[in-house]
Amino acid sequence: MLYFDNAATAHWRPESVYNAVHHAMKNFGNPSRAAHKNSLTADRTISNCRLALHHMFQNTSPEKVIFTNNATTALNIAIQTLEGHIITTEAEHNSVLRPIYKKNNYSILPCDHNGALNFDMLSSYLKADTCAIVMSHASNVTGTVYNLKEVGLFCKKNNLKLIVDGAQTAGLLPINMKENHIAALCITGHKSLLGPQGTGALLLNDDFSPFPIVVGGSGSHSFQKEMPAFYPTCLEAGTQNAHGIAGLLAGIEYIEINTLDKLYTKALELTYYFYNNIVDIEGITIYGDFSHKKRMPIVSLNLNSLDASEITFLLDKDYHIATRAGIHCAPLIHHALQTAEQGSVRFSFSHQNTFAEIDLAVHALKEILSSKNI
Repeated sequence: MLYFDNAATAHWRPESVYNAVHHAMKNFGNPSRAAHKNSLTADRTISNCRLALHHMFQNTSPEKVIFTNNATTALNIAIQTLEGHIITTEAEHNSVLRPIYKKNNYSILPCDHNGALNFDMLSSYLKADTCAIVMSHASNVTGTVYNLKEVGLFCKKNNLKLIVDGAQTAGLLPINMKENHIAALCITGHKSLLGPQGTGALLLNDDFSPFPIVVGGSGSHSFQKEMPAFYPTCLEAGTQNAHGIAGLLAGIEYIEINTLDKLYTKALELTYYFYNNIVDIEGITIYGDFSHKKRMPIVSLNLNSLDASEITFLLDKDYHIATRAGIHCAPLIHHALQTAEQGSVRFSFSHQNTFAEIDLAVHALKEILSSKNI
């Protein structure tokens, strides 16, 4: 199979990730629940991963790195703590939108027809009780990367919390929470961080302290009726996914050895190779602005009026090419792109893809166009 669905989940992972998970499953006990060797080994691995994420994203301290099972859970914890009016954008995934809809006090910054956002408009959305801006670092549909520094400075000036969905960018682009005035960064482990599914984290700075939305066992202070108040324990009820976190740590170590810049540059080189080979083909519509060289390795497209789901089905059935079709859990940006009915086909690349694979994908799109006479 030619795998071009890396924005949904990584397909290729370093051998060290598989080995780390296998080793953990054979040797780990329950972390923070005993003093025997197997338990302590699990606990040390979790602590090492917490420290690695702290260094990668530069939040206040390792103790404010909270492990979750994905970015969605991290976003729910952060958003449910907010009290007041929230500003978000049309570029968001439902992991941002649906928790905000539940708060019922929000404004939505619109996208233009390319999925771009005009942050000069933010001031017009401020209200007396505005407390936060919640936004994605990059669109999972168009691949557009948004300017966190600009929004972070706006939040600092107006005493707002900046909560960032980093699911698409973590592991590909550098994110410095302190420099960008990010109160909370929500990430997942199974995409560009190359870890297993079921791993993620909520990273906090000292100006934001979410309350627990899940309570239970903590391994300490067991006679208290409430969760312990200290981090990370207060937000990590129950047994942690130590096996998955071991794999996540191995993924982070692979990235550190190979460097973000090298991995991102290779993935982006493949992206533009694909884009340049299809942009002039009659019948192919590409979404997003490719004039900005800093973008995610994503190309979303359609073939004239053919339904996006049919294109993806044909790519899989006839060419063994994996892509993602539909709305990509980001409904509002599809209204901006005028693809709400048709959806779009998303190709998303990894540094492990090859130019030869992309040549085959281009050939497949040409053949589908020709065979369907659209």
